[in-house]
Amino acid sequence: MMMSEFIERTGFEPTVEEYRAIEDEYMGGNDDKDTFCKAWKKNGGIQRLTRARKTRIENLESNVRILEKEKAEIKEERNRIRGVFNDSKKMIEDLEKENASLKANLEYRTAKAEHIEKEIEELKARIAEYEKIKEQLDAVKNLIAVLSK
Repeated sequence: MMMSEFIERTGFEPTVEEYRAIEDEYMGGNDDKDTFCKAWKKNGGIQRLTRARKTRIENLESNVRILEKEKAEIKEERNRIRGVFNDSKKMIEDLEKENASLKANLEYRTAKAEHIEKEIEELKARIAEYEKIKEQLDAVKNLIAVLSK
């Protein structure tokens, strides 16, 4: 029997899935189309499918509520993670600025240390020159002292 024939005989329009179950039931029996359809209606077929539909709808509505709750929880978690991400991003930016400042400070101090080291070397050279001149002066003083006697 075709679905359209079933609808015509019973006045009830099942879904494709529902009709597959009805057709299995029809094929499993020995009744002709008219007898099967009358018996199906008389034995509460419409009421059974209506109750099954109601149960399916209730289950779907329950699933929708569960999914909506999960969706809300996921949104909350996403927002929390987004906040952590933004905080982390800000922290990284601050650390990068601090790092750049420290790097500039290190470069300044390194240049200053190099300048000081150069001045120290110049002072050591002057001290060595001073020592040499002092030795020469002491030698001249000794010579003057010897000559003055």
